[in-house]
Amino acid sequence: MASYFSYLPNIELAVRPIQFPWSEQQYKVAKNIFRRFKINDSALDTAMYFRKLTVTDADRPDVISQKVYGTSDYDWVILMSNNVINPYFDWPMSQPVLDDYINQKYDAPYEVKHYETREVKNSAGATVLPEGQIVDESFFRAPYWIEFNETTGDFPKPENETNLTVLRKIEVTGVTLLYCNTGVCTPSVTTGSGYESVPTITFAAPYDSLGDLSPVRATGTAVMSETGYLKRFDITSPGENYTYPPIVTFDGGLAGEAATAVINEQGQVTEIRLDGTKFDTTVADNIYEFGNGTTIAANGTGVGTTGGFDVGGTHLRFGDSPGTRYATLNPVDMTTFDTVRVYAVRGNQSNGGETPDINGVEDLYLRYQITDGAPVEENWVNLGIVIEAVPNGTGTGVLTNYDFTVPANVRTQDVYFQLYQPGNSGSNYDHYGITTVNFINTTAEYTDSNVYFTNNALDTTGGGAAATVVLGKRIAGVTITNGGSYEDGSQIGVSITGGNPDQNGWIQAIPTESPNTFNVGDEVTFSNGVIANVTAYTGNDMTIEVTTGNAQNPVSTDMVFSRGASIGVVRSVVSTNQSEPTYVDKQNNYFRYKLNRSESNTSGWEKLVRDSFRYRDPNGNVVTLTGFSIAKAVTFHDYETALNDKKREIYILKERYLSRFIQEMKTQLPYKKSGDYISKTLKRSAL
Repeated sequence: MASYFSYLPNIELAVRPIQFPWSEQQYKVAKNIFRRFKINDSALDTAMYFRKLTVTDADRPDVISQKVYGTSDYDWVILMSNNVINPYFDWPMSQPVLDDYINQKYDAPYEVKHYETREVKNSAGATVLPEGQIVDESFFRAPYWIEFNETTGDFPKPENETNLTVLRKIEVTGVTLLYCNTGVCTPSVTTGSGYESVPTITFAAPYDSLGDLSPVRATGTAVMSETGYLKRFDITSPGENYTYPPIVTFDGGLAGEAATAVINEQGQVTEIRLDGTKFDTTVADNIYEFGNGTTIAANGTGVGTTGGFDVGGTHLRFGDSPGTRYATLNPVDMTTFDTVRVYAVRGNQSNGGETPDINGVEDLYLRYQITDGAPVEENWVNLGIVIEAVPNGTGTGVLTNYDFTVPANVRTQDVYFQLYQPGNSGSNYDHYGITTVNFINTTAEYTDSNVYFTNNALDTTGGGAAATVVLGKRIAGVTITNGGSYEDGSQIGVSITGGNPDQNGWIQAIPTESPNTFNVGDEVTFSNGVIANVTAYTGNDMTIEVTTGNAQNPVSTDMVFSRGASIGVVRSVVSTNQSEPTYVDKQNNYFRYKLNRSESNTSGWEKLVRDSFRYRDPNGNVVTLTGFSIAKAVTFHDYETALNDKKREIYILKERYLSRFIQEMKTQLPYKKSGDYISKTLKRSAL
């Protein structure tokens, strides 16, 4: 634009009132921006001088000037040729800018602003309907039908026998417990395993398509098995100051079972271990054979290497002779047991015994053999190492349990077990102490139990321990508390959450039809008051004959029907003898009867609205046009886009007339003589 201002004449502007002595310093010279040059409108329509151009989003006045005139200096010519005063609004906006402008201007830019006509021409090419005339919505929609409910006795009555597709309400009456393995599920008495508490049973929600049947989700509660396997003992209070592990007893399903408590260095109970069938190795009658170096020893001091083990009482001692040491237990019926647990202590130089320190020689083993006679030395089979040898003077040296899983072939009758030490460093070395050997069934099930602690007879300080028994149970059934309301044929899923199980169960709901069914001859009542007799009923198809009702209140889709406690909903209506008659009144208004009116979803009469466009063609035919062929909906976005697109059509002064244009402007812009005239390029402003 800089070159444009160079053509403008100057003006002297008074900066303060002129006072004596006269001074030119009282004026400032500036460009007279109010001096304008305007192109005659008739010239713009002259193709000889101007040509039209469509502006794209990438085009600016300076860009177009560069393309047309070889320089961007004549951007002002582009603006002046198109009477652009404000380039921000008079020049077309780019599409992103336009979209942002529309979104800020309108809350709903894509709503319909108005409807306007499309151009329609007759067969001779003459326009019979101009484009762009604003019309109302009815002109756009016509012809169309509206619901009409003010009928008289002149209107024909439809027939009253109708075929219905119906949907009955059903409810959940029970569940099936399933056992699933590798994707195959079969009915089972119980399902799932290891539930610590009662899980939450959740039935699937009904589909909303029940409509007026008011779908209701079924509810139920899980019923757990009477027994469960022992998952764990939860120590609720460890107690304090126990010198020896307290004695553990039970009531309920665990009554009579042996268990051992474990305490830490602070004298607190940290664990309870169920012992199963207990072989007290301090009782000689439980020992089949004492070998070299094994005896039943009294409770020791728990100090040094020879003071003996302090385990709260007598124990089976390994350590009074050199060479191989062993003790063989009486035969055991292992049919119901799967685990052997040995309670033993190892010397560590300071707990009353010397440390076994040669691996493979001084370890303590558990061996077995199966025979209905006397055991044979060469038939012993190692089950595992009870206690490994460790470097001299190491190890905790406290009583610990060691568990061994029994192979399937050993779970039989007449099984001998032997504690065995292959060698040692001498009669006063490498001591072990064993209190019990226990045989346990880890899969046994019990009823609910409580656990109790009693101090060891040698303990006078400990107390305060408490614990609970946690069983792992199964779901034995589900009690239905609300049958819910579902569609006939629904597949009702059931989910199980909570209870901390080892494995979740699988449950399938069993839905059944509500009490009472529909039969031929039954009288049914519909939600609009219509009463009908069932004339045929097969599956989900019902034929009814209306006995109470009329054409203004017919049976329609989504209508609820009932007989006693039985409830259903109409899914579709198919006419057998029922017709859809038409009617024309004295004013030539057209009416039709519809079994399902789209607007209200009811049966009834509709009236034709005929605001269509008609013209007589030169060939003599009457042409009727409707809807989209004669009108279109214009959104606020469409409207603003069209206004912006009009700005894209601009006039471009042809290049060969540019110099003439500038010369003409130079001729018209200079001042003519007047009272404030100084020269052709300068005048003085009035005071």
